[in-house]
Amino acid sequence: MQKLTVILFLSIIIAFTACENPVQQETVVNADESLDKTITFEKADSILISKNIFGVSGATGWKTKIRLTQDTNRKEKIESNKNYQISFEKHFNNTEEINHELDKPIDSLFRIQSNFKKEFRWFYSYIKYSEVWRPIDRLKLVKSSDYITKEDQDFIKRLPGEGTILSKTDSAFLKRLNEKIFDQYAITGLFEECFSIMQNIAQRNSADQNLLTNLINNKQHVRNRFNGSGNDKFLIRNILDSLGFKISAEKYKRDSIELSRDFNSRLAFMTFAQDGQYINVITMPWCIAKSNADSTVGNKLFWKPLPTKFAISDYEMYAEAEQFNWWALFVSIFGVAIIIWLLARSFKIKQTR
Repeated sequence: MQKLTVILFLSIIIAFTACENPVQQETVVNADESLDKTITFEKADSILISKNIFGVSGATGWKTKIRLTQDTNRKEKIESNKNYQISFEKHFNNTEEINHELDKPIDSLFRIQSNFKKEFRWFYSYIKYSEVWRPIDRLKLVKSSDYITKEDQDFIKRLPGEGTILSKTDSAFLKRLNEKIFDQYAITGLFEECFSIMQNIAQRNSADQNLLTNLINNKQHVRNRFNGSGNDKFLIRNILDSLGFKISAEKYKRDSIELSRDFNSRLAFMTFAQDGQYINVITMPWCIAKSNADSTVGNKLFWKPLPTKFAISDYEMYAEAEQFNWWALFVSIFGVAIIIWLLARSFKIKQTR
């Protein structure tokens, strides 16, 4: 819980000041619905080989490739421990298989839903493929809808990829939106989670209803103390102690570790995901008919979404590919020829009578 106190009010700041976590995903879509997926951490700590936000590893059948990154800044590498490029590759027979692995309803994992649809329209065949990145928001005690308006949601939908120069108006709007999401909604949500843990610790260690009521009545005061806490590692225990909860150090440590385990895992995920720099690549089997990609090269599509795009709502990346059915043309020509021949034959027979 001491760690929780520090993370609570520094995590959002860390997300904007720490080294970025560049992540590239690439999906090769095949005409038979099979998929080849690659996930690459460009600057990674070795721990990501076995434990990462996607839940992928060699233990679950992913082919793993590891190489040292170029030594462009040795001091920075030593301090960050992000010395590796780690790639995971796996083949899936269909979208059901890949969704079973990458769209698990687990709060500490990045969730991706893949969708495949193949249509035949005589002269053309179409493949529609999409990936929906689930929101990285894992807060449970507040609602983003209480902070984010429909205008905000509409702006998020039309927000271009990273690297695109925004107008002054859009830049100002994005700044205000990030303040809403991260300085208001997220901070409030993080505090509510922490306060809930405090209440549970208090209830475990006291049956005095007056003390529990006093804790709730002093909620705003508790938040004010958090806001000015700095690096006070014993803040939560000190607050409980000041309100009359006498908890031994050993009991407090045991309860806080147990009760904050779920929250800490969700918080670690959100911090890493928000700090990400993302590139998503989808390769379609045929010519591209339409998509919402940031850019395309041949049948390869690229997206570079800002984390704001999928911070609190789904973000769908889709592509539609088409293929001309030459056999359908030949069948049609043959069919028309047969009809013309039959009509001509019928006309000739009538004339001979």
